Amino acid sequence: MYRRISHGDISIEFKDGVDEFLAFAFSNKDSVDDNGRIRCPCSLCKNCKFQEEVDVLRHLYKKGFVRGYSTWTLHGESFF
Repeated sequence: MYRRISHGDISIEFKDGVDEFLAFAFSNKDSVDDNGRIRCPCSLCKNCKFQEEVDVLRHLYKKGFVRGYSTWTLHGESFF
């Protein structure tokens, strides 16, 4: 999830992880606000700002995930 760049481009592994994250987060009604946005887990927003799906995708591709966010607790994943 943190290996964003490979050979000068966004890695396939990262793209697949972002797709998995977006599908999971936006399918979880508890993580989506009334405007259809989720907390953006990019390294700039740090789960503090709500963004639409296309903006979360763009942020993650440009900035990557915030460090240490491997269990998506703010997006519906539990610790157990």
